[in-house]
Amino acid sequence: MLTSLRVAPRPVALGRVLFAIGALLTCYEGGGFLNHLQKDRITTPVSDWLPQAADVSLAAWFLTMAVACVLLALGILAPLSALTIAAGNVLLMATDQQLYSNHRFFLVVLCLWFAIARADRAWAVRAKVRRDAGDGLVPWWPQLLLVATLSACYLFAGLSKANPEFLSGDLIASLSPDWVPAQATAWLTVPTEIAIGLGLWWRRTRRPALLLGVLLHVSIVALLGAPLVFSAFALLCFASYPLVWTWPTFPAGPEDQAEAAAIQRSNVA
Repeated sequence: MLTSLRVAPRPVALGRVLFAIGALLTCYEGGGFLNHLQKDRITTPVSDWLPQAADVSLAAWFLTMAVACVLLALGILAPLSALTIAAGNVLLMATDQQLYSNHRFFLVVLCLWFAIARADRAWAVRAKVRRDAGDGLVPWWPQLLLVATLSACYLFAGLSKANPEFLSGDLIASLSPDWVPAQATAWLTVPTEIAIGLGLWWRRTRRPALLLGVLLHVSIVALLGAPLVFSAFALLCFASYPLVWTWPTFPAGPEDQAEAAAIQRSNVA
């Protein structure tokens, strides 16, 4: 059932564009960290038999990542572009322990799902030609993997913060203006992130969860430091929001499936 369900291509195409912009910002951030490590900083190689930070050409690496992100945004060679972005960030994390981040790992996983999501069937160069080759619909199951990854990200973020160090508010206080109630914000963040992660799975709570997610990310970017990092992460998360917003209904029988497919085809143009 899940592998046979097909949906209109526009939501995942919008997600592809948001994801590509977030990936470009994340790669820019990673290139900055790599540049710092290459300038006589203390390095912590992951392994002696893996490439090290000094072995990576920063210019070549970032140029490759930037081209792949632009091509992905345009829908040109989308699967190859997504896999290239994933490989480049895996290489970066493999060179030095300081270059690992949960955001970068999140990016790599999303790259794998976008590579198989056929996200270039709309809002892309030559998208009409690709639609003409079939019914114009795309499989839904890769989108389910994207949403599941997003849900796991929010749940992990919320549960990992449920510790005395974070709940003390000291971390938020060090990053935010003085007028922000740091401890209260810390205590509110944990249930908020868990609620978003769980809320994506029920019809009545999906759209409220998305609204809560937007408010969460906007407040993080506005109030905490490192706007580049948090903006990039927000875009990576927002890439799956259109998929949750347009979550399909599940037809019960053959007649319902035919009706649902007809509705989806009418939304493709």
